[in-house]
Amino acid sequence: MGEQQEMRYSTLEQLVTETANQVNEQLGGTGEATLSLLEELEEGNGDCSSCTLKIRAYLGRLLQCYEKLQEKVESLESRQMAIGKLKKMMRNWGQAEKYGSAPVEQPDPLWLSPNVLPSLKLEHDHERLHYMEATLVQMRGDWEKLSFVSGTLQKDAEQKQKAIEMLFQSLEKVQREKTDEQDMMAAMDM
Repeated sequence: MGEQQEMRYSTLEQLVTETANQVNEQLGGTGEATLSLLEELEEGNGDCSSCTLKIRAYLGRLLQCYEKLQEKVESLESRQMAIGKLKKMMRNWGQAEKYGSAPVEQPDPLWLSPNVLPSLKLEHDHERLHYMEATLVQMRGDWEKLSFVSGTLQKDAEQKQKAIEMLFQSLEKVQREKTDEQDMMAAMDM
């Protein structure tokens, strides 16, 4: 029974370690993507149509990052639920050993106890999960701000386009009047 318990604890510890490594990788990738988006957005060249297109592209990439991060949070939550079930089963097996015919083993020292290490790791995983959730909330807020800015820029671009069209119409009208005036002057000179 002692070997089985050690195997269960090592499996649990391995799951927690894998989860922690995945969270570190995920947070690193997401943070870099968000930072590069913000840097590119701040550069801007002043051309409204290219600004609008860039912002739309950035919004799309930000949304993809958000969705990836959300999937990873859900994966982490499901793993934590599985780990919790595994711990509960292990506790139940431990109680069965106490009341069963199996010999009672001497308890491990506190620092070697497998119950202490996973609980500390689970607490650390919970902290990371909360950090990831806070990051998701912040990214959603950033996405909403970018969406608002994109809408405003698009409206401005449409207004400027209308103004440009009106200027072209005025220019055509002035050119027609000038042509008519030149025709009248030419007719008078004859």
